[in-house]
Amino acid sequence: MTYRSLYRRWRPNRFSEVAGQEHITRTLSQALSRENISHAYLFCGPRGNGKTSVAKIMAKAVNCHYFPGQEPCGSCKPCVEISRGTFMDVLELDAASNRGIEEVRELREKSRYATSEGRYSVYIIDEAHMLTHEAFNALLKTLEEPPPRVVFMLATTEPSKLPSTVISRCQRFDFRLLSEQEITDRLQEVAEAEHWDCRQEALHVIARLSEGAMRDALGLLEQCQAYADGEITMEHVYDLTGLPPEETLGKLLDALVQQDIPAGLQAIREVTYGGKDLHLFVKEQLYLFTRLLVAQSTGEKSVDLQEGAYRELVSQYLKSISHDALMEVISLLHQLSSELKFYQNPHFYLEIAFINMIKSLRRLGNASVDDLLWRVEQLEEKLHKVTEAGLSWQEAASESSPGNACSLEITTEKTGFEENSHSEKTTEDTAQTEKSETGVPSSSSHQEEDQESSRDIKQEVRQDNNSSREDVNQETWAKVLKTVEKKQPLLLGLVEKARPVKLENSALTLAFSREDSFYQDMLMEKKRRSTLERLVSEIMGNNVSINTVLTSEEKEVKETDQVDRLNHTLSQESVEKSNGQDTITDEKPSPVSPGEEEPEDSSSMSNEALKLFNGKVINTEE
Repeated sequence: MTYRSLYRRWRPNRFSEVAGQEHITRTLSQALSRENISHAYLFCGPRGNGKTSVAKIMAKAVNCHYFPGQEPCGSCKPCVEISRGTFMDVLELDAASNRGIEEVRELREKSRYATSEGRYSVYIIDEAHMLTHEAFNALLKTLEEPPPRVVFMLATTEPSKLPSTVISRCQRFDFRLLSEQEITDRLQEVAEAEHWDCRQEALHVIARLSEGAMRDALGLLEQCQAYADGEITMEHVYDLTGLPPEETLGKLLDALVQQDIPAGLQAIREVTYGGKDLHLFVKEQLYLFTRLLVAQSTGEKSVDLQEGAYRELVSQYLKSISHDALMEVISLLHQLSSELKFYQNPHFYLEIAFINMIKSLRRLGNASVDDLLWRVEQLEEKLHKVTEAGLSWQEAASESSPGNACSLEITTEKTGFEENSHSEKTTEDTAQTEKSETGVPSSSSHQEEDQESSRDIKQEVRQDNNSSREDVNQETWAKVLKTVEKKQPLLLGLVEKARPVKLENSALTLAFSREDSFYQDMLMEKKRRSTLERLVSEIMGNNVSINTVLTSEEKEVKETDQVDRLNHTLSQESVEKSNGQDTITDEKPSPVSPGEEEPEDSSSMSNEALKLFNGKVINTEE
């Protein structure tokens, strides 16, 4: 007897034998028992899921001697002949090779004649989407008003290519992809019936590689049985399909987490020169990283973590890669998977993709949950110190964790100005007393006037640079950090590197040091920035936008030196003026002797110093 393939031997002959399509088989069985037979059916769905098999079962059922019933008997003459393909009233047409208008016209002519053996004439048109537009037009009238006792069954994998006029005249049934567990159970049943020894993990791998198609799974099982010398193991499946083993994926994942580029490239070379399928290698990486992402989102005890392949790898590296980094890695692999078949040297692009994945981890971070918990503990310790001891943010951060200190330098200029104004007010009162007693302005009064002008200049410069400025106090910023810690812990490491500078027109400005520009770029990415703005807006009670600036200690020192030089110049000028009024009242300036340079005018010195502040010149002489 001629050998028949496994999927042909195990083609279902009854509705109860069809795996995973209960929504279709139950509907058809109920319709048969009530004799509600439609004139046209459309079976659509992915390959290898039983469309043609269900069409043949339906043809047996309507011509069975025991009709009406929910199942064909499978033993009467029509059932046996339909299974063999010799029944005269059941015609199976392959539309891929008979797609023209002439074939459809011939089919239409045959449908006009009465049945010769059975109760119904059944026409099964496989791959119906391959028919031409003219052929569909020729079939349209017959589908709409067929002769009595005629049933059309159209099977297709691409229903979108069928005219809507044809689809509307058929009862449509959509076949779905089968789950891994459904395929594994069916493979186990077939292997036991065939007396084949199979490892359970090998059947799981076959089911996963079949991608929901039962026919593909049965064909791969048959190949593995021919390849193996006895028991079918997972290694046989790896060797036959070119699938890289789990150890290789483990090496690649470890190299990615450790950001070890040479180790990762070595793992890729082992796959390339070991004769493995690179396309399958990329698909397995996609599967692994997707399971990591799902396990992170649903928790360690999710069903997906406990079942299926790569359980140990998922458990081991569940906390090693951040959620955002996993999303970007999956996006890179998905793009590579769709483009890999077009590359001349695909392994080069696989290596480039691995380097890009490491860059994504460096940019988005691969902090573990333990590291985040440590940061939370450090932040709680800082908050406790600030609350209990009244320390500044900078002191608390430097004491608790100098390496990861949270630079939250709250502005203390107001306090300093209040103290200075108090002391300056006392000096001013003393000067006014001296002036009232002697009638002559004292040198201290001149100094006070010049210091007052200097102070006005500083305040004017500060107002120019920080217009409409409001201070962000410690309590408000502590609330921001606590909210970020609670709702978005992955942002905490970035926000800690910033310090609030000003709140101007509902725009909060955060300052980063030059060394932390990397963290500034990460925080200002669209998704993270919008998340932080939302959290800050909830605390502030209105919509707040986030801006960032880079600061440099050298710049701050330079501005302070400029202000000090200006104070010194103005103080010198005031001293000279007071001395000139006290001692030299009526004398004229002494002439300049030959060879001596003319002294510079003090007003020009003052103006030169004032050029330091945005070119603004303020006359200090009254």
